[in-house]
Amino acid sequence: MSNFFSKANIHSFLWGLLGAFVIFLCGLLWYWWNGPEEVKVVYNEQSRKDTTITIIKFEPTELAPGEDSNITPQASRKQKAIIQSIITNPSEAGNIASSYRPKFNMPTIVSGYVQGKINSYATININKTEFIQADFIEVTTYFFKPSILKKITPLFVDIVKRETKNSVYQIWSDQFSHSGSKTKVKLSASFPPDTYDLTIGFYLLDELNTKYPTFYSKQFTITIQ
Repeated sequence: MSNFFSKANIHSFLWGLLGAFVIFLCGLLWYWWNGPEEVKVVYNEQSRKDTTITIIKFEPTELAPGEDSNITPQASRKQKAIIQSIITNPSEAGNIASSYRPKFNMPTIVSGYVQGKINSYATININKTEFIQADFIEVTTYFFKPSILKKITPLFVDIVKRETKNSVYQIWSDQFSHSGSKTKVKLSASFPPDTYDLTIGFYLLDELNTKYPTFYSKQFTITIQ
């Protein structure tokens, strides 16, 4: 025991402790020099590659005095970007999804998602894939069992412009309440002419307590002319 607390052992221990402290300081300096670690936005089990998303915000311009402040396909062309759920026929009101407010906040543990197949819970259709700016984009979700509506998040709808396979610009994003077994999200198509990816889907509430929950969704490629 006396040998254990000998001067040579104590010196060795102190030098080892000092070395570990120097290595720790070097690690901090390296982290500071190289910046923060990359944040993973989308997690895909197949490619295991990150997707870089650049968010573009479009601010509406002011309408002239006397003009209707409600967005219509005509008025929306006077804005840099438009999007909202629009009901044009009162008989459709029961199926049209309204914007979900306040927005659903994901748990802080969530860093991304794993892509899942929506076929087990619903089918999703779009009215067409080529639009002019005066058109409406209509995406309809048919849930197989009404009971699933109590177990899922609001519908997440995103529209992005793809630059490369793993780089996209987020043009617009919103959340919508599901309005029954048949839920239709209806949007004005007044985006700048281009080709976009539109994704709609949801999460299961009891699967959100994880870093990468499953996102059950479907993607459509649309063209605005």
